[in-house]
This record gives sequence, C-alpha cells and structure tokens, in this order.
Amino acid sequence: MKSCRAKNKSGARCGAAPMKGTGLCVMHSGRAKEFGRRGGLASRGRTHDLAAMPVPRTAMELRELLAVTVCEIRDRRMDARTASALASVCNVLVRVQDVALEERIAALERKAREREEVTR
Repeated sequence: MKSCRAKNKSGARCGAAPMKGTGLCVMHSGRAKEFGRRGGLASRGRTHDLAAMPVPRTAMELRELLAVTVCEIRDRRMDARTASALASVCNVLVRVQDVALEERIAALERKAREREEVTR
C-alpha cells in the first residue's frame, strides 16, 4: 500500500494514504482547508420545506408537532441535528407543561377547600 511521500515532524514518512496523482495526503497537499470546507458544507444540516406550525401550547399540539417531525425526518426534509435539537426543546416544553398543570391543580384544590369552608 502506498503512503504519502511527505515527512512528519519527527522526520519519519507520513503514513496517510496519498491522493490520486499527487503522492501526497490531503494534509500535505496544501488543500486540507478546501476539503475541510467542502466536507463541512456537505454535512451541514439542511431543512427545506418544513411545515409551518404554531408554537405548541398544549400536550395535543406538542404531540402533533412530534408526529409532523417524524414524517419530515422520514421524508429527509429534516436533518438529524435539527431533529435532535427539536426533541430537546420538546422535552423542556413537556416539563413546563407539567409545572403549569401542577399550578392549575393547586389552584383548583384551593378553590375546593374554600368552598368546603363556606358550606360548613
């Protein structure tokens, strides 16, 4: 197997595979920046034609958002990075909704106690 003809810092021959026709690896060819940029552009998330949806305010709306997200991932309209970020945000929304429900339950219990005291 061929290896890059350049030498590393210790003076030994570079062990990386050479690019075709150059005898040098990507790092020693002087084109590492270009290839890194191309790779970054190719791997960055692309989210096109995503369904416009309002901010989910209820558990049902959140469930609908997640269902649409699953479809967009399967149809390759949403990349994994965006889906992961959305899942994290949905997790926070669920926790916030739990707190809101606890507050509503506490308020209802207070009202029930007040009515019991009035009827006594």
